[in-house]
Amino acid sequence: MPHGFLHRGDRLAFSTGIIFLGSLAAFLLVVFRGNVDSLIHLYAVGVFLAFCMSNTGMVVHWWKTRGRGWQTSFLINAVAAILTGAVLIIVAVTKFAFGAWIVIILIPAIIPIFLIIHRHYDRVADQLRIKPTKVPPVMTTTQIAIVPIDDINYASLRAISFARTQCNEIVVLHIATDADEAVKVERKLKIYAPDLKLTIVETPFRSIMPPLLTYVNVLHRQHPNAFISIVLPEFVPAHSWERFLHNHTADQLIKSFKKYPNVAVILVPYLLEQ
Repeated sequence: MPHGFLHRGDRLAFSTGIIFLGSLAAFLLVVFRGNVDSLIHLYAVGVFLAFCMSNTGMVVHWWKTRGRGWQTSFLINAVAAILTGAVLIIVAVTKFAFGAWIVIILIPAIIPIFLIIHRHYDRVADQLRIKPTKVPPVMTTTQIAIVPIDDINYASLRAISFARTQCNEIVVLHIATDADEAVKVERKLKIYAPDLKLTIVETPFRSIMPPLLTYVNVLHRQHPNAFISIVLPEFVPAHSWERFLHNHTADQLIKSFKKYPNVAVILVPYLLEQ
């Protein structure tokens, strides 16, 4: 079962599962045009299948544990499993053409999906489990902070201030599409952060992603064990609709560097006033 279905909402109910089942029920109502007589066959197959499986499971349980008075419980669950199984077979055969075929085909199709999901979670747990022979280092040997900026302003200076708290090696990076603008940015940096040097990467294209990816790859080749933090200033507009008026560089960076093992994208928000 996907872990999203285990999420409990504010009312301590499994909100995701409730919404999913409600949507599925609405879909079935539309498909069957609200005909309850057709839907009852799906309900009957599902209910008696659940009863049969639960009683069969209890039969196995009593047979394995064999505690005090287990024979009585074993007999009750065995009889219930036989009766519900017989009703299940009768309903599945007699009502197959009236809609019961959906459940009969759907359940065997869902089981492999659940097995694939279970194997995925097993692989994730195995890869995240700490092994005594392979303990990660407490701290990486080299830490580099890259602050990509388009201009020197309050937001970029705030990102630079945050980068100073992360490490001593800070690279203020400017992807230059205009040589005159790059000179202006360099002059401003000398005024407001004179201890830092501006690294300019010239590109004939307007997009900053390819040059930034190339620069990070070069840094990784020079420092294979380095951990690189990309500290990016992010504008937070006062109104949600104003987000459409700004580019989404942060989203592009997160998407591009998500699969880089030693790269973290840190967003430093700057709240814009109303």
